[in-house]
Amino acid sequence: MAGAASARLSALSLSPERYAAYAAYAAEHRVPSTHKASRIDKIDIISSGNIPAAFVRGYLQVDKGRAYDARELNQHTARLQATGFFESLSHDFVEEDGVNHLRVNAIVKRWAPTSCCSA
Repeated sequence: MAGAASARLSALSLSPERYAAYAAYAAEHRVPSTHKASRIDKIDIISSGNIPAAFVRGYLQVDKGRAYDARELNQHTARLQATGFFESLSHDFVEEDGVNHLRVNAIVKRWAPTSCCSA
């Protein structure tokens, strides 16, 4: 079975010379990206349980008007998750009617402390 797959795959592969030619062509004809980071127009933090949305927002360090940076937001989300207060954390960044909308869902553990933070 592996031999048959290998034969099919080798029919699709390029020789080292042809790949080098392709790579050189692609590098020469690469078009610089003109994509600009989207700005956050609206933020909704849905926090269940006793942990206030302001606490979540403080950890995530997000503000309206800033550029959306998924990598940075994921790092802050991981740091917030490490507090141990949350069963799950997720975020979505969507455009709705011309508005860039960041939604954060913070599901608090049922056994989370009753006073982790101030509102």
